[in-house]
Amino acid sequence: MSKSSWLDRVRHLRLVVRRAVATLQAGSLQSIFKGAGLAFEEVRHYQPGDDVRMIDWNVTARLGHPYVKRFVEERELRIYFVLDLSGSQMIGSSHLHKRDVAAEIIALLCLAGLRQGDSLGLVTFTTGIQKYLPPRRGIRHALRLIYESLYADPRQLGTDLNKALQFTAKIARRRSVVVVLSDFLDLNWQGSLDRLAHRHDVYAIRTHAPLDAHLPDAGLLALNDIETGQIRFVDSTHALDSTSNTVVDLKKRKQLNWIPLGTQGNHVPQLLTALRQLRKSQRAAR
Repeated sequence: MSKSSWLDRVRHLRLVVRRAVATLQAGSLQSIFKGAGLAFEEVRHYQPGDDVRMIDWNVTARLGHPYVKRFVEERELRIYFVLDLSGSQMIGSSHLHKRDVAAEIIALLCLAGLRQGDSLGLVTFTTGIQKYLPPRRGIRHALRLIYESLYADPRQLGTDLNKALQFTAKIARRRSVVVVLSDFLDLNWQGSLDRLAHRHDVYAIRTHAPLDAHLPDAGLLALNDIETGQIRFVDSTHALDSTSNTVVDLKKRKQLNWIPLGTQGNHVPQLLTALRQLRKSQRAAR
């Protein structure tokens, strides 16, 4: 992949970001992720309905009228992208794989975070951690993350999502946003995901393809497991949806923000719409 060709793709993604945001009338991506905390902004007159716990008693006593403190979210975010590079990510439709969807979403969010001055980090994994790029700011670092997401070659084809989540929990020492991009077709990751979501704002973006859920009704099929290389015989007439348990596991985790994105359709507007809806629900829950 030449430097000019992948930079052209990045420029295209920047254009996609602007068009998608304009179409959704979002104005900006600033309000998608919650800030790292609250920062004091001003003191103003108390109004009926204000939280009495926010009354500034010193100012109230000095001026003789009730005043409350107003806080806003800090916008300096630290965002970790956790990207699944395993063999199952290479399944998709005729023109787009699950890996393509995940990498493009990372590129879009990197470009959005770059505009907001966020610190961006990347963890790629298969059966082990393939690469870790610590969070940093700046366009050169963002472009490196985008390049790794789009074009990194996996050293193995298997998956160990649990190991990747545990690694992320160790390196993310302060409260952060963690975006996990995977098809979640693995075992024993639920506990690690719950612990990560207890401390951080976790967004589970589940990439999926039509073949994950439905096989063509063609009788007995010999299928090659892309991650293990083993041949498995499956009766496609009675094949079960392999993603159903995964979807249930993700849905029932209340602390988790989960977003399904498929290889069919326009996933960019779907992502932005889902993030805005999550943001509204977070504000309503306060």
